Amino acid sequence: MAVDAWLKRLDTLKGFDATQHVVTNFRVAAQADEATCTSYVNALHFLTEDGREHVAHACGAYVHGFVRTPDGWRIRKATFRLIGHQNGARAFQDAFAIARARAARQP
Repeated sequence: MAVDAWLKRLDTLKGFDATQHVVTNFRVAAQADEATCTSYVNALHFLTEDGREHVAHACGAYVHGFVRTPDGWRIRKATFRLIGHQNGARAFQDAFAIARARAARQP
């Protein structure tokens, strides 16, 4: 995904009241001018709409690929591997639909 598309996708997070991404168990493998970092993530997204609290919770792993440049290490690739949704995929999708609509209304 292009950087501009990724940043636009992140705009959805503005529609949540709060988010928390807990990232643990970093495992780094480096070889010459390339490296990979794998970590676990619990991504929680909270919002209240019409008096009802919505929680979008995804568990998974981040896999980041890095490359060494003359200016230092840079992210070459980032992947999220979904393990599951604690409250179910439907709850996750519903919360993100509300957040997208809320984010679209913001300046």
